Amino acid sequence: MKRRAGRKKKATRRYFYLEQILPMRPYVQRLMGDLRAQRVRVDLLRRRLSGILPRAGAETYEHRRRRHEMLADIERTELAEKELYREFRSLGIRVGDVIRGEMLFPCLVDERDAYFIWYDGQHRPSHWRFRGDASLHGIPDRWFANGALDSEAQSSHDKSLTDEEWV
Repeated sequence: MKRRAGRKKKATRRYFYLEQILPMRPYVQRLMGDLRAQRVRVDLLRRRLSGILPRAGAETYEHRRRRHEMLADIERTELAEKELYREFRSLGIRVGDVIRGEMLFPCLVDERDAYFIWYDGQHRPSHWRFRGDASLHGIPDRWFANGALDSEAQSSHDKSLTDEEWV
């Protein structure tokens, strides 16, 4: 069956419990470290590329060769970066600020969509926020002790959303 143009693709939303996130630590931190390294590399290559641009009319074969090599390297690095983003998305994790290593794990708090926020290098997620709200709240220690948030609010694991709602 063909999809009609203008029809929105449904995405499955995964909600995480704290006890599901903690065992993922080594893997997601390695992914985030790789993603951060790719981002830094692309930025560095772009700065170097802007530094080798010659004066108008003074471009030599060597300038063109170096420029094309750098552009190819940037393209390869950006493709690797996109693959890492796809891996995060396949796990149901959103990436916030790459340089700070911010990872957002969808969850439910008081039956509202929210995110556990985990910064690379931390032992465990430290904050949460409601979806669409920028204010951060600390995760109480009792949430880790109990192993979950309100069990009634956490009863639903998957929810179908359109791509526009998956923000």
